[in-house]
Amino acid sequence: MTCPVTTRPGSPATWNSATPPAPPVHGLQSAEGLIRSSDLVVFATVAAEPHVHEVSWFAHNPVVLHVSLRDLAPEILLVDQCG
Repeated sequence: MTCPVTTRPGSPATWNSATPPAPPVHGLQSAEGLIRSSDLVVFATVAAEPHVHEVSWFAHNPVVLHVSLRDLAPEILLVDQCG
């Protein structure tokens, strides 16, 4: 999976309220790289079955918003973050 890199020309001083700045999007080569480098991970899909299975990708304890049906494997949801 390759994520596109999005940039916005100019500096924040040249942006006006009609065109708010776009959030940064990082071009990474894998879902693993994206998850491991993020403090906030949002899943919003209609996946028919889990496609993220590796618990270690979340070892840095990012905030995960899971507004999807089945992106994450049960073992990721069941990890004890306090232990």
